[in-house]
Amino acid sequence: MLLLIFKIFLYNIIYKMEYKDQIEKLSDEQKEKILIQYIKVRNKANVKYNTKLKDDEEFIKKNRQFAKNYYDKNKSKKFEYYDNNKEKIRLRARYNYYKQKNRLNDYLLKYENEASNFLSEQEINDIKNKSTTVVEELQSE
Repeated sequence: MLLLIFKIFLYNIIYKMEYKDQIEKLSDEQKEKILIQYIKVRNKANVKYNTKLKDDEEFIKKNRQFAKNYYDKNKSKKFEYYDNNKEKIRLRARYNYYKQKNRLNDYLLKYENEASNFLSEQEINDIKNKSTTVVEELQSE
C-alpha cells in the first residue's frame, strides 16, 4: 500500500513538471481549444448542480459534513493567516472604507505613509489628481 502511494506521489511530481513544459509548447489555438473545453465542462457541472444536486437532501448532508470536517481540520490555518497578515488586512479595510465613502484623498492625507506601503505610486498619483477632498468641497460651497 505504501509503495502504491509513493508511486502516485512521484508520478504527480513528474507529471506537474512535464505539464508546465507542455503548456509552454502549445500554440495559441490549442490553448484556446483547451479553455473552451474547460468552460463547457464547468457549464455542464453547473447545470447538473442546479438541476439535480442542489435540492438533493443526501447531497446537502454530505456537503455540510465535508465543510464541517474541512473547517475543523483547517481552523488554525485561518488564525495563522490573520496573524501573519494582520497589518495588510487592516490597511485594506481602511482603504476600502474611504473608497466606499468616495474620500480617497482624505485617506491619502491622513495615512500617506501607510498608503505608500499598500498602493503603488501610480495609484496614489491617480487618486491625488482625480478628486477633491471633503474639506475643499465644503470650502467651495
